[in-house]
Amino acid sequence: MEQSPALTDFPKLYCPFLRQTFEVNVAQWKTLGAKIGLREPRAYLVVDRIAPGYEWVFEDHRITVDLVHGSSLL
Repeated sequence: MEQSPALTDFPKLYCPFLRQTFEVNVAQWKTLGAKIGLREPRAYLVVDRIAPGYEWVFEDHRITVDLVHGSSLL
């Protein structure tokens, strides 16, 4: 019987992009907030700026993907 390779815990890699909090119009939040899953009139979103220390992610033509909530590429 073939042995399985040893499992290893890998450190968490965080998203290389900065995230920013945006205020949402309160009237729109009251109308649409629950429908789109906002618990409060603000949204915490990724912006198109690289987080300090994560410049290496974009060297050598690497492709990055931010997987959330147990999502998978398969």
